[in-house]
Amino acid sequence: MKDINEIPRLLRWKEVCKIIPFSRSYVYDLISQGKFPRGQKMVKGGQAVGWWASDIYDYMISLQEKTRVAPDLTTLDDQPQPNSPDE
Repeated sequence: MKDINEIPRLLRWKEVCKIIPFSRSYVYDLISQGKFPRGQKMVKGGQAVGWWASDIYDYMISLQEKTRVAPDLTTLDDQPQPNSPDE
């Protein structure tokens, strides 16, 4: 039997909103734009929706990667920088 942590989980909104920094209305706007994972019906014909924990994890990792872009150092020249007033 698999470890309980290896079983795919569906997260309800209450759990998702603790992870992501956005309001519910903004998340649904992102979903309509195709920028956020779409929720899955938990029961066929039902109204309850959940998000795969792995989808939310992947989304948050992609946000993190977008903020960790290496600076462009190609524009720096080899000229000496002026001394600071403390030197």
